[in-house]
Amino acid sequence: MTPVTIVPCEGPDATCVEAELRLPSRAEGHRVHFKCRGATPIASREAFLIVGLIPAMRSATALVVDGPVSARLLSALQTIVDIYRVWDPSFHLPEVIGATPATKPAGEQARVGVFSLAGSTRSTPC
Repeated sequence: MTPVTIVPCEGPDATCVEAELRLPSRAEGHRVHFKCRGATPIASREAFLIVGLIPAMRSATALVVDGPVSARLLSALQTIVDIYRVWDPSFHLPEVIGATPATKPAGEQARVGVFSLAGSTRSTPC
């Protein structure tokens, strides 16, 4: 089966990161972007992984995210999926392909991303 795929795109400026979300059930992709106020978004794929997580869990397909992803987020995916399976037992843990586990460099200022997938997909990378 065709995986859910995240394809990075060039954002309009330095405050925006953008990607195309390609779903197995649709011929054309969906553009997804995140704009940060007061901060420059980091070059990682966490927010896009989260956007693709529900479609991948629902369709029982792999999730292709080529690029750096927080090692902590990758290690927490099983727990995240377990929580969502309480609400919908048909969800599956997707295989994440192409993600490079990344850790925060020592001395870098702490930044936190928050997301909620209840009802709609929203993500706030900081």
